[in-house]
Amino acid sequence: MSKDDITAGDGAKHDVIPGKGRLATATTCNVFRLLKVCGLPVAFEEQDSALSFVAPGCTMLPYEVVIRREAHGSYLKRNPHFAKGQLFPG
Repeated sequence: MSKDDITAGDGAKHDVIPGKGRLATATTCNVFRLLKVCGLPVAFEEQDSALSFVAPGCTMLPYEVVIRREAHGSYLKRNPHFAKGQLFPG
């Protein structure tokens, strides 16, 4: 179930954005639907509420993906030619 909470720094920072859970669920379900239409196997059956979806039991892969339009954090350590906050071409 998606929540309206947001965190940063492994939970050191915490806030709530009303409606974020609904948007996160809609985005996740739309991505799963797109991947499914493209023939990729996904652990997704259907969206059952504004905040949750149905998926079969499976083993999750331990990946986290963070997407930003600006250079921050460990990216800067790996790419020192970028300035903090520099926008990526888009």
